[in-house]
Amino acid sequence: MQVNYNEASLKRVRKRMAIDTDRHDFMHYFLKQANKEQLPTETIEAQATVVILAGSETSSVAETAAVYHILTHPDVHKKLQEEIRSAFATIEDIKLQDVLYKLPYLDAVVQETLRIHTPLANGFTRWVPDRNGAMICGEHVPQGTVVTINHYCSNTSASNFRDPMSFIPDRWMGDATYADDKRDVVQPFSVGPRNCPGRQFALYNIKLTLAHLLWRFDLKLGEGTENWAVGQRIYNGWIQPALPVLMEKRA
Repeated sequence: MQVNYNEASLKRVRKRMAIDTDRHDFMHYFLKQANKEQLPTETIEAQATVVILAGSETSSVAETAAVYHILTHPDVHKKLQEEIRSAFATIEDIKLQDVLYKLPYLDAVVQETLRIHTPLANGFTRWVPDRNGAMICGEHVPQGTVVTINHYCSNTSASNFRDPMSFIPDRWMGDATYADDKRDVVQPFSVGPRNCPGRQFALYNIKLTLAHLLWRFDLKLGEGTENWAVGQRIYNGWIQPALPVLMEKRA
């Protein structure tokens, strides 16, 4: 699967590099800077494939999981659909700025999706640089040790969240029942100076996609989706099976 992904990404990157265009996409700026620094082609290709993965696969994983959890919780589906459709009279009215500030429940749904179905479930690795090692949670860790925090385990731990395996957007809306939840634990984009630079882009993309989808269509899950979220394998991200969804354009 990883080999197939690399081949598909490299094909796209090489095709774009062979095109002389004035279109200012991310590759335009990437190649412009790479040329200044005289980077070898192999480096450009390697970095570009990482950007493609980070900017597409992770968002699609989150969006698919969000649709599943929304449609398996009728109360959430109804509340979210009403929020979106009451905020915009036409599909053309759905603008990014309004999506960010007029749809608090959508934000809660996205946050809860990223908690329970973080796209990069295993997190990002770091290594201990200090020659004397480091103290982590009261334990000495030697220099050179590779460490990470597993997002899925942290986000679904009963020590951090009440009803950890339940999809409850209201925990992000100030519900007193979940006042003791440790919401700062949820860091799907990592933290610090080397966290994901595409964080805001990803959140904007996910929210806009869901807003358009739920405004335009009445949705319900197709057959065979009852246990869709059960037993999914994880490499670094999720290996999701197909999610059949029946879509009917609203009248």
